[in-house]
Amino acid sequence: MLKFILGLPHVMRGPLIDAARSLHAPVLISANALSVWKKDIAGIPVWHGFNTRNLHHLDGFEAYLDSAGFVAASWYRGFAWTVDQYLDLGAAYPWRWFASMDFLSIHARGNRQQLDKMDQER
Repeated sequence: MLKFILGLPHVMRGPLIDAARSLHAPVLISANALSVWKKDIAGIPVWHGFNTRNLHHLDGFEAYLDSAGFVAASWYRGFAWTVDQYLDLGAAYPWRWFASMDFLSIHARGNRQQLDKMDQER
């Protein structure tokens, strides 16, 4: 059976999470949505960890965690967090499942020939 999972841009009380709850919908959260970024003295954003204090708002949901690999590749040219930090985020809540860190999107981004070759080898 096909399952629709609602992607939420954050984990805060408000109309989005209330609507998801009223629909009894499973939800997907991106690791990047839980990321804390602060600008350094030069105004450059620096990653400062994951904010897990609002995860209790997901209680009662069938909740899934995405690694944010595409965003990491597109925006940051790689993950701002380590595998261990991501696994700690995975352990911070009883997710239904959480995605592996998809390094492929980082190493192969923009290399259409490499992606086409991999697709042909399947």
